[in-house]
Amino acid sequence: MRPRTRSLYVVEAARHAQVLRELASSGSPSPGRRSPSSASSSPGSLEVHGGVHDALVGGFPKPDYVERPGSESEETEESDGSGVDWNGRTHFVEAWISPGDPSRTLRLAFATVNRPAEVEDMKEFVLAAVASVLPTSPVEILPTSRGDVLIKFASLEDREAARERSPVVWGDLKLALERPEETSNRFNFVPQWLVLVALSDFPIEMWKKEKILECFTAGCRVVEINPECLEEDNYAPLELILEVNHYLDCPSELSVSVELGGRREGSVVQIAPLRVWPRDEQLGPDGSLRPYFNHPLPPPPPANDVPATGAPPPAANHVHLPEAPVAAPAQQLMPSGAAALPMLALAAAFAQLATKCLTAPAAPTAISTAPAPVP
Repeated sequence: MRPRTRSLYVVEAARHAQVLRELASSGSPSPGRRSPSSASSSPGSLEVHGGVHDALVGGFPKPDYVERPGSESEETEESDGSGVDWNGRTHFVEAWISPGDPSRTLRLAFATVNRPAEVEDMKEFVLAAVASVLPTSPVEILPTSRGDVLIKFASLEDREAARERSPVVWGDLKLALERPEETSNRFNFVPQWLVLVALSDFPIEMWKKEKILECFTAGCRVVEINPECLEEDNYAPLELILEVNHYLDCPSELSVSVELGGRREGSVVQIAPLRVWPRDEQLGPDGSLRPYFNHPLPPPPPANDVPATGAPPPAANHVHLPEAPVAAPAQQLMPSGAAALPMLALAAAFAQLATKCLTAPAAPTAISTAPAPVP
């Protein structure tokens, strides 16, 4: 089989987009949740380029390519899928995953021309149209499966300035710009139901919180695990709370497998619903989900962390202020021993000086005998 190049993937993406447009124009039902499979979707065989080949390899259809019969070359012929019977194909799969990296989209915008058939060179047209509103800002043209091209601006500010001018008129044509978060395939919703389930035959080697959460990312999410089920050597039915958009999205079986040497090895887990109720009924005052199971209280702090006086440890936001100094008793203020001799000598000197001041005769007061002046 030929190694697939970047150009081949671009061609396949364009072909896939064309197939979706043809389905939409033909009035065929759009892929959706729990679409019933066709009665004629027999997995017995499929026809590729006029030849009938066995359709099953380990219970799954063959890949969409076929080797030339009797050819000594390792080259294979790529099929365009037109000879494959796709009746009964899975139409819809939900992937509930953790948040990605939104910074990757900050400088990007999808560009679509209103009449693309009239454009001879799409790249040159887009560059000229963008330059008409941002003459000094360089941009980069990237391949895309949405719109005509994907534009990467030099900064977020440049992207926003161009987006405010959308649609950009250039000649007789218009260039519409969309932020990645504005495209028609984006959606948001709040899951409506909670389901208490019990899992049987869950693989013991996967019996830990991280692996349990990893198993439920298609159309549901584990919001809580019964803590008793995570205790050591407790392999009773595993109880979970699943968050789903519709209670019928709760699966009845779960296939858990891991990759081992190019093949997958796993087991089938049975899922039994025990209770279902609206998600809104489990919300707390702050709008978050309240715990359903009884979770044990956190263990007390180690004895080394408890003060010797038995007083409770200070809170995390407690600011410890230094204590005010306590006045020492009077008897502790006077020094004793050899350190007291200089102090005693100084006190005796002050006593002698005070005695001399008190016993010395006072100086006579001069009395004037001159007559007072006559006014």
